[in-house]
Amino acid sequence: MAYDAELDRIKAAQESAFSRKQSMDAKQQAAWEKKTATGEVMNRAFEEKQRVYRVQEKSWQNLMCLRNSEGPRIEELKAQQERASKSAASAFDNAASAHARHDKAAAASYAAQAEASKAEAQSCANEQRAITSRLNEATDQHKALKPAFDQVKNVFNAAKRDYDQDKAIHEQTQVEFKKAKADFDNTVRAFKNRLEALKTSAGRRNEGKRMIAEKLGVPDQYLDNTHMSIGPLDTVNIHFGGIGKPNGPGCGHYAMNSSGEFTHKREPFIPNDETITE
Repeated sequence: MAYDAELDRIKAAQESAFSRKQSMDAKQQAAWEKKTATGEVMNRAFEEKQRVYRVQEKSWQNLMCLRNSEGPRIEELKAQQERASKSAASAFDNAASAHARHDKAAAASYAAQAEASKAEAQSCANEQRAITSRLNEATDQHKALKPAFDQVKNVFNAAKRDYDQDKAIHEQTQVEFKKAKADFDNTVRAFKNRLEALKTSAGRRNEGKRMIAEKLGVPDQYLDNTHMSIGPLDTVNIHFGGIGKPNGPGCGHYAMNSSGEFTHKREPFIPNDETITE
C-alpha cells in the first residue's frame, strides 16, 4: 500500500493516546490504592470511636439507672428527715413545758422522743449524703469519659476528611481514565476506518489499472501486477513482468497515447531493439 500521511498522523495520535491511557490507568490505580489505605485507617478509627461510644453510653445508662432508683429514695429521706425534725422540735417543746410544770417523768419521756427523732433525722441526712456522694461519683466518672470520646471522634473526623479527599481524587482519575480510554478507542476506530478506506481506494485503483491493462492487451498472467504511470501528453505507460516488481529488470512495457494508439510495446525480457512500435 502506498504511503499515506493521514494514516501516519492517526497512528501517531493512537500511540500518544495509548500512552496517555496507560498513564491515567496507573494514576487511577495509585489513587485507588491510596483511597483504600485511608479507608482502612478511617474504618479503624470508626470502630474505635464506636467502642469508646459504647463505653460512654453504658456509663450514661448506669448513671440514669442510679438516678432513677436513688432519686425517689432521696425525696423519701428528705420528707422523713423533715418529719423527724419537726417531731424532735415538738418533743423538745413538750419536754420544756413538762419541765416547767415540774413533771419530771413527762419531761424525760418527751426528751427521749426528741432525741430519737433527732437521731432519725440525722440518719436520714447521712443516708442522703451517701446517696448523693454515689450519684456525684457516678456523674464524675461519666464526665471523665467525654474527653476520650472527643479525642477518638476527632481522630475519626480527620481520617474521614482524608478518605473523602482521596475518594474525590480517585473519582477524578476515573473520569480522566475513561476520557483517555475513549480518546484511544476513537483513534483505533479512526485508524481502522482510514486503513479500510485506503484498502478500498487501492482496490479501486487496482481495478482501474486492470481495466486499462486489459484494454492495452497486457497478457492475463500480468493483469493483477502492473505498474502504471502517465507520461507527457497523457501517454499511459504500463510496465509488467519485471524481476521483483512489475517495473523491475526485464519488464514488459506498453505505452498508448491519448488517441488510443500504441507508441511503445515491449514484452517481458525482450531487448529494446526488438521493441514493437505500432
